[in-house]
Amino acid sequence: MGLRILVWFWLAFVVPPNAAVDADQDTIRTSAGTRFVRLGHTELSSASAKLELSLFVDSAAGRRAFPALVMRSGGSDRSRLNADDHAQTFVIWGHFGKLLALRPNGKLSAAELNQLFGDALRAGFKEAPHDLEHLLEALHPMYENDLSPSDEIVVRSLPSGQLVIERPGETQLILRNPKLVRLWWNAWLGERAPTRRALVEHIEVLGQ
Repeated sequence: MGLRILVWFWLAFVVPPNAAVDADQDTIRTSAGTRFVRLGHTELSSASAKLELSLFVDSAAGRRAFPALVMRSGGSDRSRLNADDHAQTFVIWGHFGKLLALRPNGKLSAAELNQLFGDALRAGFKEAPHDLEHLLEALHPMYENDLSPSDEIVVRSLPSGQLVIERPGETQLILRNPKLVRLWWNAWLGERAPTRRALVEHIEVLGQ
C-alpha cells in the first residue's frame, strides 16, 4: 500500500502533466502551462506507414541556456549553430525538459514500432550494448499496442533525470537513471545517429 501511494504521489505531483502535441505546430503547452518549442522533425519508415518524430524542448529553460550555445558556436545564425556538434551536445546535456513526439501517418503494429525504434536506436548507439538493451527493455510500454494515425506517444525527459512515456490519458515513469536518459538522447543526436541533424535543424528559434 505504501509503495502504491508513493508511485501515485510521484505521477501526480512530480511528473509534469501530459502534453497534447499537434504535429503541425511548432509550439505546445502542457496542462500546467509549460511551453515547449519544436527544434526539428524527421521520419522513420516501415513497410506500411511512416512515423513522424518531433523534438521539443522547454522554451523558457532552453532560451535561458541558449547564450552558452551561441558562444560555443561563434554566432546565433542557423549555419553556425549547426556547423559542428554544438547543437546536439547542447540538447543532450542541457538541464531542461525535452520531449520526442511520435505520430504515425498510418496504422503501425506493435511489432513494427518495436522494429523501427530498435533499428533507429542501434544505429545511433554503438557503444555500451548492455545499456542499450536496458534502455530498450525500459521502453517496452511503447510497443505493447498498435498505433493508429490518431494516436500519439510522447517520450519526455525531466531535468532531474527521469524518462516518462505519455499516451492520451496515461503517464508512465519508466526510468530514474540520468545516465540512461542521456544515452536515450545521444542515440538520436549523437555523432552516429542518422537523425542528429534533422531533429535540431531549427535550434535558432531559442534565440528568437
